[in-house]
Amino acid sequence: MEIQSKMKIKARLLFASALCFIFTLTASATMEPPMDKAELNRKIATVNGVEIKTKDFKWAFSSEMIRLIGTMGYLNKDEEAELKKMTFDRLINRELLYQESRREGIEINAMEVETAYKKARSEIMAPVDHKRIEETLDLSVADIKEEFRRAFAAQRLVDKAVKIDRTASSDEIKAYYEANRDKFKVEGEVKVSHILVEIPKDAPPAQKAMARSNIEMIKERLDNGDSFEELAKQYSSSFDRVNGGNIGFIQRGRSDANFEKAAYSLQPGEISDIVETSYGYHIIKVTEKQPDPVIRFEDIQEDLKKFLIADRESTAIENFINTLKAKSKIEVFATPLEIQQFQF
Repeated sequence: MEIQSKMKIKARLLFASALCFIFTLTASATMEPPMDKAELNRKIATVNGVEIKTKDFKWAFSSEMIRLIGTMGYLNKDEEAELKKMTFDRLINRELLYQESRREGIEINAMEVETAYKKARSEIMAPVDHKRIEETLDLSVADIKEEFRRAFAAQRLVDKAVKIDRTASSDEIKAYYEANRDKFKVEGEVKVSHILVEIPKDAPPAQKAMARSNIEMIKERLDNGDSFEELAKQYSSSFDRVNGGNIGFIQRGRSDANFEKAAYSLQPGEISDIVETSYGYHIIKVTEKQPDPVIRFEDIQEDLKKFLIADRESTAIENFINTLKAKSKIEVFATPLEIQQFQF
């Protein structure tokens, strides 16, 4: 699945979603050593002279990581790198929107900010030592409230300036589905057998070396034409050895990632090289592959409707932001490589 589809965020969440996660970050900050203040306050960009600092990036990126891991699970290195780029761009965009909200005379009531702060704190943030937070992240209660105020102002500007058609007809939804049928394919199941030489958790190096030697011996015998099923019955550590190592059909996303990668790369009748997982060393054989089914239109019609409206909203906001960029001075002081290498 592409990073864009995995990370597609409704436009309204662009401004406010990260704020609640600042509380999560600050709560955990009491367990961390203070970061270097000079690095936290290093200027990485300016928008019409207003500085964006490393600490701004840290808060935004870390909060998005928490949110996405909570909804998507593990992010690989490429996805994490893409998220860093998106976060950097989003910080610039939000500052542009906030500055425009000031020009438009949009004001946020202090009571509204205070209410949101108290609600978020009571629901998300356990009692913490604010002095410790300020030392660790250079973040005060006033800073948190200011983040709320700016986010609310940016959102109010978008509500005022960006007009969006929030409907999608059945014909429009169906047309999108038909034009993108390949996107709605689900990888078919594969029927696999395997031979496992188990490695106990915390096994010493000598035991792991012995397991490696055993699996290499089995692989050599397979290469010489010995029966996969008979070798599985004789040597496999797995309970399915009684069936010649036959596991049955597996689905993508339900097994160890290394095991699945090897299994899905094989054609029926093919045997893998040695594959290491958390269980030990495997040799995998695929005996059958089912065709990739397509999700029925009726099953995803409502989800597609929401996606099309959210995508339209995101595009409209992006176009609006581009008009603001065209009349603004934006300076970037961190290279793309530096952004990718930021560690928090």
